[in-house]
Amino acid sequence: MAQPAVSPLTQEIYDALLHLPRRPHHDEDHGWAALHLVAAVVEQIAELDELARDGPDGSPGWSRLLDVDLCPVWALPWLAQLVGAVCPDGLSEADRRMCIREANGRKRGTVAAMTAAVQATLTGGRQVLITERYQGFAYRLRVQTYAVETPDQAATRAAIVSQKPAGLVLTYDVLLGPTWDQATDTWDTSGPGSWDQDVLV
Repeated sequence: MAQPAVSPLTQEIYDALLHLPRRPHHDEDHGWAALHLVAAVVEQIAELDELARDGPDGSPGWSRLLDVDLCPVWALPWLAQLVGAVCPDGLSEADRRMCIREANGRKRGTVAAMTAAVQATLTGGRQVLITERYQGFAYRLRVQTYAVETPDQAATRAAIVSQKPAGLVLTYDVLLGPTWDQATDTWDTSGPGSWDQDVLV
């Protein structure tokens, strides 16, 4: 019977038992009972041990926690708070990492931060339309997304609010298709078209 896979810490402690007078040299014949006993105690802290170890590339211990690409999934909320990122619930692992990478505290309140936060809740082309000084007022902001790309409007609105500068009055619209201005602008730049064409290509 092959030895079960265990964490490096469990393996180190188990190997150390081989030096004891009553060492488990025949553990394999007993279903790896000693190994399972060690694992039951050690595996609870194995994740922390792996984070504390230096990486195979020589990177210092604990550095993975501060790398958005290498940070374990369970530690992403902790990393997010360090950079001031507020990631909506229900995001996939990839979108949560993008939220931390793109919408950090230093960019909060900017169009880029709002766009990144909203896009994390969208699907498809993830198109976001942001109008500053909406209707000519300095303290009004309009954000628009497309219904076909917005599976959860409440989550999208929450994402906008998480990055919106305080004091701005938000108008959030979900569009069924392109507005007249968008369509005509596209036609002006793409040449002749027809009503049947998708103008948002």
